Amino acid sequence: MHSITMYSLSVSDPAAKCPTNKAGLLELSNIKGLDLLSLLNEWLNLHNKDYSDIGDDEEKKVLHVSRVEEDGRFLSGWVEYGYYGIPGKIVNVKTKKKTRKSKEDSDINHLYFCFYIPENKKNSIALFHKTNQAALKTIFDLSFNSTNFFKDKSGGLKLRIKPLCKKDVLNDWMEKTQVKKLYLERYKDKSIVGDLADKLPIGSTVTVTINAPRGGFIGKMQDWMGKDSEFTEDVTLLSDMCGDLTTKVDYKGRKSKTVLSNKGTESRVIITSSDVEMHEGFPKFNSIDTYAKQLATELMENQ
Repeated sequence: MHSITMYSLSVSDPAAKCPTNKAGLLELSNIKGLDLLSLLNEWLNLHNKDYSDIGDDEEKKVLHVSRVEEDGRFLSGWVEYGYYGIPGKIVNVKTKKKTRKSKEDSDINHLYFCFYIPENKKNSIALFHKTNQAALKTIFDLSFNSTNFFKDKSGGLKLRIKPLCKKDVLNDWMEKTQVKKLYLERYKDKSIVGDLADKLPIGSTVTVTINAPRGGFIGKMQDWMGKDSEFTEDVTLLSDMCGDLTTKVDYKGRKSKTVLSNKGTESRVIITSSDVEMHEGFPKFNSIDTYAKQLATELMENQ
């Protein structure tokens, strides 16, 4: 299965914080005089000549940018990456022929990317291709942020990469998702701990874990985190709180199917041969590129 994961990019500078900009967000086309589009282009071209080793002692990774296309404020292309360090075998499932794989050999995944960095905006869009076996966001974050490429260029700042989805998709998710587990953090009503409450000093708060009965649920996400919920400020979402939810939305005459994992974790649009032209089950570049640029434009309009 192919999908596109959606993220919002931003940069916060403590020196830029003020009453009208409490988060200290910078315009991404002018980060201390630098354009994020140019920095991304530079980073991509650092890796387009050969395969680069971007791993560490624990997890060995290799990266190669095989194609970069610049179209106005869009950057898109193909990235190849894989893991190595463990010997094994590669088997052709049709011929049953086996090929030895040494610890220096890496399986290579071929994935699409798209960045949309409009001028004079404090948020922009990153779209990463994902298959059943491989995803690109973590590799990008590791190489662009964790290796200090962006930090060194920007004078100590970090590019923030947060999951993004359309508001109507999120609202649908809040209404339909069944909750399995949640935390009430810093809950101020100490009576929940019974007699122990009398022994707690003034100002104490309580963190409570609530588990649903086996095979059951404890309400909808809207009940706990909706704008009218009295618990909104106290609730923390856990990675195993709820299952994925698939939402179908119609935007400007085009239907898309979005899968939301836990809020704040991942939002992805499923792509099929009805959306993107395929060759041997894999998206053709021009087709997925057109689709992704339209999606990025819609996401910017929706922010």
